[in-house]
Amino acid sequence: MYSLLQLVAFNSIAEENLNSIYSRWNDLKTDSLFNLGKSFLEKEQRDSALICFSICGNKATTEMSKEEKSICINALTNSARLYFCFYDYDKACQQLIKAIKLCDESKMDKELTGIYMEQGALMMTYAQQRPKQQNFKEAEEAYRKSFWNALKHKQYSSLITALFNLGNRFYSAQKIEEMKEELDAFNKANIPPTEKSYDYIMNFHHALCHIADKNYPQARYYFNRQLQCIPNEFRNNILKFQVYANITKSFVIENNTDSAIYYEEIMYDLATKNNMIDARTLSASALSELYETQGDSIKSSEYSIIALQLKDSLMSVNNLDEVNSLNFIRQLHEEESRLNSYKNKNQWLILVLIIAITAIIIILYLWFNLKKRHKNLTIQNITKKIIKYENSSLEDSTKQELKEKITHVLTQTDTIYQQEFCLTQLAELCNSKSKYVSQVINELYGQNFTSLINSLRVEEACKRMVDKENYGTWTLEGIAQSVGFKSRVTFYNAFKKHKEMSPSEYVQQHNS
Repeated sequence: MYSLLQLVAFNSIAEENLNSIYSRWNDLKTDSLFNLGKSFLEKEQRDSALICFSICGNKATTEMSKEEKSICINALTNSARLYFCFYDYDKACQQLIKAIKLCDESKMDKELTGIYMEQGALMMTYAQQRPKQQNFKEAEEAYRKSFWNALKHKQYSSLITALFNLGNRFYSAQKIEEMKEELDAFNKANIPPTEKSYDYIMNFHHALCHIADKNYPQARYYFNRQLQCIPNEFRNNILKFQVYANITKSFVIENNTDSAIYYEEIMYDLATKNNMIDARTLSASALSELYETQGDSIKSSEYSIIALQLKDSLMSVNNLDEVNSLNFIRQLHEEESRLNSYKNKNQWLILVLIIAITAIIIILYLWFNLKKRHKNLTIQNITKKIIKYENSSLEDSTKQELKEKITHVLTQTDTIYQQEFCLTQLAELCNSKSKYVSQVINELYGQNFTSLINSLRVEEACKRMVDKENYGTWTLEGIAQSVGFKSRVTFYNAFKKHKEMSPSEYVQQHNS
């Protein structure tokens, strides 16, 4: 309930009156407003950032200087990216079209590179959700425009990103020959070797050229060289996953199922080890198909079940996120239209009352629906557990003994705060098997291993965030890593799930 109240009141600006917010922010100059939006974005206050960028983008006029117009164009591009995060694809598209129109009117085509890049990402996501050939073509065309505009203005960093997007798209669609012109142009671009990601993209370029010639062994040679160019850091695991995916695809094209399975299992292990749920879901589905092709129905079924379980967990989280996001966007649209129609303080008072009443109705509606959904999910989870463990040999007394061991490890040691701590390690510390430890956690703790560990890590993080004496100089990211989270995003998502607020909001609440 608390988090929903925050959402309706625009999260980070819950205590301020809408009238003063809009009038105050609208009075700021474009550069100040844009910088304010950036600061909100750095603090992961996306709702406030979106409002700033939207107001800033709407300030664009023909009388403005080119510098101010450039700020407005960047604001429109940033607002489009945020609308995209809030699942409002239509509004994101409108913002990008506004930015393109402003560039054309002002003859400022340098800014078009980034806009087309965002447009390509938007259309690709839209195409993947609504698989139509026309949607994919629009995404490809946007990526092409970004590539050629970056090449024209020697924007090498953007050129590298554009080639990466184009290459992955056309290789995935098995029509790499359609981008031969781009591959030739990139080869002649004379990108400075000092450019960031130079070695990585050059190996990728060579690999694509060999793919176009159907020389897959040589392509894999360069894909493997590309892997060596990726720093061994957690945030780069997505890049590693993509390169392995490209290697795997080359074996699939050659009908070499054994090698494809080998690399797909590497991808699956990488995704599992680094808690990349989306990537792990994709790998599990791919492994199910590959083992089915090989005639191994047992393995195929095993990975199919894993993929379905992962999809279910992702769907429940994503659906709730989408409901909350769409609710915020709907309110933002309503506020923009209503604020333009009210002229005096009395009308503003009526507006605030309407918003408050609407908020209460929305909160009650969502609360009852979430409560009903939670009940249904609980029943489903109980049913799944009964079916899953009905053949288990664990007796109740053994379960209780094992639970005591698990509790001792989780509460009396700091082992769980190690980033590499896993179910296998917990089982070893309890002198038991992983499947039995997993069963006890599911049945007696009412949650899975990952959720249980994350909840304990979040609680420890809460203690350290308010411990000014020992952790007063630490950043939130540093504290997150100290309790076992490998990335800021994983920590943020786990914190929101277990505390129903962000880490920064928790600290603010504690300090107040």
